[in-house]
Amino acid sequence: MGNSYVSAYIHLTFWKKRSAPLIAPSDKPDLCSYIGGIIRNIGGIPIALNGTTGHLHVLSTLPKTISISEFVEKVKANSSKWMKQKDAVRYKNFYWQVGYGLFTVDGRRMDGLIEYINNQEIHHRKISHKEEFETLLRKYKVDYRSEFLCD
Repeated sequence: MGNSYVSAYIHLTFWKKRSAPLIAPSDKPDLCSYIGGIIRNIGGIPIALNGTTGHLHVLSTLPKTISISEFVEKVKANSSKWMKQKDAVRYKNFYWQVGYGLFTVDGRRMDGLIEYINNQEIHHRKISHKEEFETLLRKYKVDYRSEFLCD
């Protein structure tokens, strides 16, 4: 068979460095849109993007032509550069943390995750990003050490 068929849905979450400025709520829609463009440019399909002033969640397909680490690097590096260009004063020292969480998602069960991502602001009125991330790590059965989750 000459063609390759791939169904690889991923949930990516990453956060700004602690010392970096917060993402202005007014800039978040443009940032999410830009990240969607990055994903399309590398062959993926963005499905849901949202977050808070300190972190983002991305639900998308993983292109079959690149590795997970290359996908994450392209999304984070290009969006960080874009933030600095958007507002050179406010985001002069904007950087994403080195780490991230990436989880595979069953394509048949994405509706709840899409709603969860779209409602991040409401969700984070009750729970911190670190608590949320630890919950995701436990849900996906990832071994971790709590003291290494933040920079």
